Amino acid sequence: SYSFCTLLGIRATMRVPQQNGQKGRRMGPGGGKGNTNRPRRQQPLQQHQQQPHQQQQQQQQQQQQQQPKPVLVGSDFELPFNMKDRRLADHLGRNLHRVNNIPLQLLRISCPWVEGPVPDYMLSYTNYELSKDRINYVEQQTAPSNVPHIELRALIVFRSKDTPGHITESYHTLCIKDESGKPFIQSMGGLVAAEVPSDDYGQLLGEMVAAQSGIVIKDWIPLSTFEYRYGRKVFFYIPKILPETLSPKEQQKTETTEEGEVSKSIIKPTKISLMKLLTTRLTGIPRGTAELALAADTYFEFLRREMAQNIKNYLAKFAEAKRILDVERAQVRSTLEDLKRKNTDDGQARKRHRDEEDTSNLEKWKKDSWGMTFDEKQALISDRTKEVAASRKNQDNDIEEEYQKKRQEIERPTQKVVSQKDETALASFQLLDRQKSGMITRTKLCSLLLSLPDHTTQAKTLEMLCNILKANTIKYTTVCEIVKKAPADTAPAASESSQTAP
Repeated sequence: SYSFCTLLGIRATMRVPQQNGQKGRRMGPGGGKGNTNRPRRQQPLQQHQQQPHQQQQQQQQQQQQQQPKPVLVGSDFELPFNMKDRRLADHLGRNLHRVNNIPLQLLRISCPWVEGPVPDYMLSYTNYELSKDRINYVEQQTAPSNVPHIELRALIVFRSKDTPGHITESYHTLCIKDESGKPFIQSMGGLVAAEVPSDDYGQLLGEMVAAQSGIVIKDWIPLSTFEYRYGRKVFFYIPKILPETLSPKEQQKTETTEEGEVSKSIIKPTKISLMKLLTTRLTGIPRGTAELALAADTYFEFLRREMAQNIKNYLAKFAEAKRILDVERAQVRSTLEDLKRKNTDDGQARKRHRDEEDTSNLEKWKKDSWGMTFDEKQALISDRTKEVAASRKNQDNDIEEEYQKKRQEIERPTQKVVSQKDETALASFQLLDRQKSGMITRTKLCSLLLSLPDHTTQAKTLEMLCNILKANTIKYTTVCEIVKKAPADTAPAASESSQTAP
């Protein structure tokens, strides 16, 4: 039999009958496996084990496809902000989203904002309310073919509090919608003769804006200038001071019909998101709308430079506060170490004094026990030893209590700290975080700070950044909280949170 042959060491084989249309296989010694060198068929098992992993990969791919892809405007690596005159390639290097949809007739772009002042209203909120009053329609000025002219345009960007979501979605551009023909959106302004001095551009643009929307703005800052190959020039300006409330008015045109005079809205003021302008394709749209989107590119770069300057100023303040707190904590640690060292030295001296005292006491107690029995001597020495031990224990407790009291008095000035959030720095970081992740990479932050025009402090900025932020990915919501020592006589404010220093 099969078992008997196996016992005798004879290799016996037998053929298993056919089952389910499969070919028979040989069985032999070795647990009924037949030829042990042949690999077993584990293909169905492997497929069964791979199914959950494949299903997990498919679910992850479906989730990634369902998630909205963030719109990336520009590059993570900033170029220097101090370049005033730019070619078309320079503009494309700073705005990579315009590579495939920019007017090829555009020759160069000039950015006077790199040398101009920074408006104070960039992070402040502005109320927007459409006025119920209306003004008369202003005919668009047409330029004669034989007179050279230029074009002045106003880019009025404001931050609205009513818009939820990311900070980039709260910036809006005030423009006008012309419905006289095919509706299109463009910025306010018009044509001016080329012989007009450049110092009068702001005054003339202010008069145009007041006539087209009823908004009075006197001071303007040059933002950008677009020059085309065929000689056309367009100057964009931004307000230096923005009113707290923008109330634009519609332009109406009165027409006479058989029924009488009928008023019809021709020009309607409207607001459009700055992020929508940044992602607008420039091909297949009116020229005024395309130039408005190009001006939004330069304004967003202007805004990034201001945010970078805010971050740099905040990091300097953050480093100074951290340095002061570290110095105070180092002084406290040094004082505590000195106090601990003194307490240890006093304890050792006290122990040596007690050893000498024990020796003298033992000799004295032997003299006092002269003439007593052995048991009486042991009882006398034991009682006096307990009295001395109890006295010394009370003395040690008093010394330890005094030591802890001194320690608490030293730690008390830096035990309570106040964490104060800087809203300006937080808004600046959020504007640069276009993916809304709450994180910013160290490489991006270094590139941003090094792009500022202040070359004298680049080495100092990098040193400060390396000492403060050592992680490759920075959670800026935590960095925007400055930790200071809490005042001893005043309680922390309601907007500040107190915590115990580690």
